[in-house]
Amino acid sequence: PYTGPRLEDGTPLAGWWQRVGASLIDGILVQLAASPLSVPLQIKIQHRVQPIMDRFDTRASEGKDVHLGQFFHDYLDAVRPYLLLSVIGGLVAYALYYGLLLRFRGRTVGMSSVGIMVRPVSGPGRLAWRTVGIRLLAQQWPVLVLLVPGSPWLVVGGVAGVLYPLVDRSEEHT
Repeated sequence: PYTGPRLEDGTPLAGWWQRVGASLIDGILVQLAASPLSVPLQIKIQHRVQPIMDRFDTRASEGKDVHLGQFFHDYLDAVRPYLLLSVIGGLVAYALYYGLLLRFRGRTVGMSSVGIMVRPVSGPGRLAWRTVGIRLLAQQWPVLVLLVPGSPWLVVGGVAGVLYPLVDRSEEHT
C-alpha cells in the first residue's frame, strides 16, 4: 500500500523519480518529432560553418598558429542567427505537445507511461488554459532565457530546468 503524501481527497502524489522519468520520456519524444523538421536548418548551419572548419584545418595541417579564439568567434558568428530559430522551434514544438496533452488529457505520453497525471488541486477535472500556460512558462523559463543575449542566468536556468520536478507544487501530479 502507498504510504507517501496524498491530497486532501486521498489521491497519492507522484514521486520525484516518476516525474523525472516522465520528463525524460517527453523530452525524447519531442526531440524525435522535431529533429527531422530541423534538417534544413542544420544544412544551412553546416554550409556556413564549413569554410571556417576548412580554414582551421588548413592552418593546422600547415603547422601554422590556429588562433582558437578567432576560430570560436567566427564559428559563433556563423551559427548565432540559426540558434535563435532552433530555440524558438523547440519551444513551439514542446508547447504544442505539452500544452495540448495537458489541457485535453491531463497527462503527456511520458506521464501516462509512468502512471501519473496532472489535475487541479481542487479536484478531478481539466486544467485551465491559464494553468497550462503557467506550467509551461515555469518549466521552460531556462530556455526562454537563452533568447536574452549575454544573460548571466544561462547556467542557473539550465540547472533549474533539470531540477524543476523537485520544486513544482503549482498543480500536483497524481
